[in-house]
Amino acid sequence: MDENQRGFSQLDPSFSAPSLSASLPGGVRGADVGFAQVVEFENSAPKTLGAKEEAIRKQLGLSPIRYYQLLNIAIDMPEIIEKFPVLTARLRRIRDSREQQRVSRRSSSSSFSQ
Repeated sequence: MDENQRGFSQLDPSFSAPSLSASLPGGVRGADVGFAQVVEFENSAPKTLGAKEEAIRKQLGLSPIRYYQLLNIAIDMPEIIEKFPVLTARLRRIRDSREQQRVSRRSSSSSFSQ
């Protein structure tokens, strides 16, 4: 967990996103959306990317980038993990797998340039 996210683990899951915006990358502000609402949306969101991005904008009033920032923080919060154990485990597994793929690509591409 990086330095910016570490402090969020003790927050109430109903805490609204705008009050956190100063600590998030770029200080981006979104609608007054709580962490639990973001995770609930993810649980029932459309599966196709275009439809999901449109639903994020319409239903939550957030940009997709902001939505994924909040979702990434939320899935590490103990209160959210307790409320959505299966979903948060799956999302953390996907996130960790993608991070591992990025690290592997970086290390393999740097070995070619030596």
